[in-house]
Amino acid sequence: MKKILVLLTFVLAIDCGLWAQPCTPNPAIGSNLMHPDTLPFAMVGYPYNQVLTFRVPKDSTLVYNGFPVLATVDSARLIFMGGIPPGFSYECTPSNCTWKGGTLGCATFFGRTDSPSVAGKYPIKTYIQSWIKAAGTDFIRVDSSSNYNFRVLAFNGGIEIEKAQTLRVYPNPARNYIKVELENLQSELNVLEMLDIKGKTVYKKGFDKPSDYYITEEIATSSLSPGLYIIRLSSGDKIALRKIQIE
Repeated sequence: MKKILVLLTFVLAIDCGLWAQPCTPNPAIGSNLMHPDTLPFAMVGYPYNQVLTFRVPKDSTLVYNGFPVLATVDSARLIFMGGIPPGFSYECTPSNCTWKGGTLGCATFFGRTDSPSVAGKYPIKTYIQSWIKAAGTDFIRVDSSSNYNFRVLAFNGGIEIEKAQTLRVYPNPARNYIKVELENLQSELNVLEMLDIKGKTVYKKGFDKPSDYYITEEIATSSLSPGLYIIRLSSGDKIALRKIQIE
């Protein structure tokens, strides 16, 4: 029943509102049961709203009387998500969190915390109840999965990358453009993003480790609405954050 253990499939889909709204499954999941296998992080003081898309398999296998047999999944229900930090919750569409086998479903994971003490790592464990039929017999199974590590970051000048000079952003405030200087990049994989106050990504670029450990990137901002934005650099498992004001 390993397939049943991985029913939930997370897909990035940031909503602009703070509170949960009816969601729509993202068909970009394709044939996968899970994509991706981690949740984007949240930041203290900022709203968080993610659509979670999952696939309920129609067929699976289980061991019955010592032999593997074909099992048909009638339906599955998300019973509970444990390990969620204070200030966060989830709502399903439909509200009973139950979906038929062979279909896509979704839930919205949302919330906000203004307390720096909430910052940290939260392994989220999901509990799934499945109604299945195998060898002419009906079964009810409850399975759990602990694949999702959710992080809440406290914005404190925002550096987790070892050397503080790794990320520079200027001018600040800015009007038509900003320049981003990146240096001392040690990771082979790096992602630079710009997010608005509601967490929506307005710019994103991935790049390999430069041979000279240094990159300068210019981002046009003239088409952006005035307000506060976040520059986020992900380098391996490290993260750097900078605030930027667009006038």
